[in-house]
Amino acid sequence: MVSEENVRFLKEAKRRYIVGTPKGMLKRFEGELRAKDWNQVREGLQVRSCPAPGGEEVFLLCRSAQRKEKEQAMHERFEKRIAEGLEKIVASCAKRKQLPAAVGQRVGRLPGKNSRAAGAFEVKIDPDTDGLEKNRSLAGVGTTQ
Repeated sequence: MVSEENVRFLKEAKRRYIVGTPKGMLKRFEGELRAKDWNQVREGLQVRSCPAPGGEEVFLLCRSAQRKEKEQAMHERFEKRIAEGLEKIVASCAKRKQLPAAVGQRVGRLPGKNSRAAGAFEVKIDPDTDGLEKNRSLAGVGTTQ
């Protein structure tokens, strides 16, 4: 099991080890991930080593074409769910006037269920237009997509 205590034990004994790290740690290696000098292990799998700050450890960064495709498909699915949810809210607002607070609650629940794609949307509720305006960063989304 990976824990600070176990890693400390391995370091003290000067043992060699490989430990999987959380994906969130990748932010520390953003520049390294963009580098061009990756080693092809096999088709669709690339590896790059980079020393950790302080030089005591070496991180092996791996990237897979299959994983990238899977992540992209998941992200697109979450985006589609948010877009469909927003369209349902727009349709219900068109049928009858709704309180902005109620619409806001409905809109607020969408990113919670689809957090990976939530940053792709900016939603504005305009109580004067009997509707909802939403924009997707990079591409405009609204009642027109």
